[in-house]
Amino acid sequence: MTTTMPQYSEEVCELIERITNSFSTKMLERMKEKRLKIQSHSKDIVNVAFTVASQPLYQAMLGGYFLQVNLTSSKTLKMASEGYCLDERNCHSLSSLFYALSHLYYLQLCHLPITLYITSSKALELLENMQTKNDPIAQAVELLLKNLPLVTVSPCLKGIYFEKMQTKLYRMSSREINEIMSLDFKILSNNLLRD
Repeated sequence: MTTTMPQYSEEVCELIERITNSFSTKMLERMKEKRLKIQSHSKDIVNVAFTVASQPLYQAMLGGYFLQVNLTSSKTLKMASEGYCLDERNCHSLSSLFYALSHLYYLQLCHLPITLYITSSKALELLENMQTKNDPIAQAVELLLKNLPLVTVSPCLKGIYFEKMQTKLYRMSSREINEIMSLDFKILSNNLLRD
């Protein structure tokens, strides 16, 4: 089955290409199946919602996201995608949001209304008072957000997704689960921002 994806602007296409080129082969293999599954519902997608979390560890930031895709007729793909990352070099509170947004672009969902449920009060504070000077990670997040048509940001302090994410991150804090991607988000951000 083939699906027709929306026509994106030249800038968005460039962002998708740069994000795709930054993914490892292993990551691309994981994401390709998710993208095909989501694209099979492309005509029925109404909007998407992310639960994005970050948890400080000793000299690192552990993060993750759940993606829910809402379809017509009140149907949902509740766990359309999920991902986890580790920021050991920068320990930045926005790393997990950068990670989630990168996946959003790769999944070619960046034309849809998006709700971001943020569990970290520090990340919410940074989003509300975005200071991007000398901060490529914040600059990259700002760039990805500004190319989305409609974004709603809400705190996520309770509920089933909050509890599920907290449990998952707690288990992962032992670093025994192979789902964690350890990444240098400063390098990834600079690759996205380059002229």
